[in-house]
Amino acid sequence: MRVLVTGGNGLIGSRVVRLLCRADHEVTCLLRPGARTERIAGLCCNHVQGDILDNAALQRALSGCQAVVHLACPSAWSEIESPGIGDVVVQGLRNVLDGADDETRIVFVSSLAAIGPAARTERLTETPLRPPRKRPGMAYAYAKMCAEDLCREASAQGRDVVIVNPAETYGPDDDRLVTAGNLIGLLQPPLTLVCSGGTCIAHVDDVAEGIVAALERGSAGERYILGGENLNHVELARLVLAIAGRRQPIVTVPNFLFRWATRAATALGIALPYDRCIVPYATRYWFADNSKARRDLNVRFRPARETLEPTLDWLKQAGYVQ
Repeated sequence: MRVLVTGGNGLIGSRVVRLLCRADHEVTCLLRPGARTERIAGLCCNHVQGDILDNAALQRALSGCQAVVHLACPSAWSEIESPGIGDVVVQGLRNVLDGADDETRIVFVSSLAAIGPAARTERLTETPLRPPRKRPGMAYAYAKMCAEDLCREASAQGRDVVIVNPAETYGPDDDRLVTAGNLIGLLQPPLTLVCSGGTCIAHVDDVAEGIVAALERGSAGERYILGGENLNHVELARLVLAIAGRRQPIVTVPNFLFRWATRAATALGIALPYDRCIVPYATRYWFADNSKARRDLNVRFRPARETLEPTLDWLKQAGYVQ
């Protein structure tokens, strides 16, 4: 197929482009002016300069395409809670849906955040479909929920739309430290501070495999969770310290105190060792059930240790940790 990939130069997107090229699909990437392209350098793909909110550029990129993998979205913590996140996520998808032919297969890369959070003992599945609801500090999750509603509306009208929901994704080359920054924080001496909560983690290559599988084998109107092992924050910290060969205490800070300290430091202009936008997500549980993706897409997800080891190796090589 001829496939348009938006966000094809990102951590996940670049892996998707590589897999599509390897499978002999003809790939076009829509890239913003001045976008870094080293992750896709040397790959046989076309580049169209433009923004997802620029309909003229998007139409040029869509020309002749039978499919779209829509990944374009702000990813840094400083961006995902910005006032314009909804415009980019929701209007960007609307532009793709409006610009593509009715027969075009569209894979929308959403997020596990659009399904959760979970109760402490719950594993999120693809089944719950709740109306979008704003939660304080979770503009990104709300925007993804609203975008998924657009997908479902399009599916109800006969459009060929598939949703994938990646969990917390780790991998080498995360130079914006979107998730790799979490590992740096856990390794700061003299002790590791965590809050109560938990996450589902996935290796970036497994997520990319899942996205391509959804493109090639996913059922229209369905959503698929792309995530691996579930760990609470203490378990994650123990594993990261063990991989890094570190010995230091792990202290769980009560969530109410974590939230209060973050608000107080922000109000007083005191620098925090983490981005304040992470707090509403970190203090909740995001455990997930990946059985549907394993069964229907034949995707396999590696264990947490195999997911984190290459990321930590890269952080050492890049000089972020000792």
